[in-house]
Amino acid sequence: LSRIAAISTVTADGIAVSIIRVTLINGDRAPVSGKTVTIEVSGEKNVITQPKTPTDENGVAIAQVASTVTGIKVVTAKDTTDDVTITDQATIIFVAGSPAKRRSPRCVAIRPPME
Repeated sequence: LSRIAAISTVTADGIAVSIIRVTLINGDRAPVSGKTVTIEVSGEKNVITQPKTPTDENGVAIAQVASTVTGIKVVTAKDTTDDVTITDQATIIFVAGSPAKRRSPRCVAIRPPME
């Protein structure tokens, strides 16, 4: 019953991140706190920030991923405390940045002071 959720579309610039939320739920549908979670992301050139703390009282652990390669990436997670692989997956689509958002440098003409 555990779930993985992620921001689904992100620019592949190595800076923009998808926030990944892993929620651990037990068989009684109750959140599981105090568990260490790690994530893996398919594909190349991913920068993964693993959860810094165990799951909270809501069973949630937060991770991040950025990439410099466009394409579809699949996120998987594992409860490493109990060595349990979470069967749910999330998909992130890394896209090329919009040229309209890129700024070109400004040219400035410098004139000598008038005397």
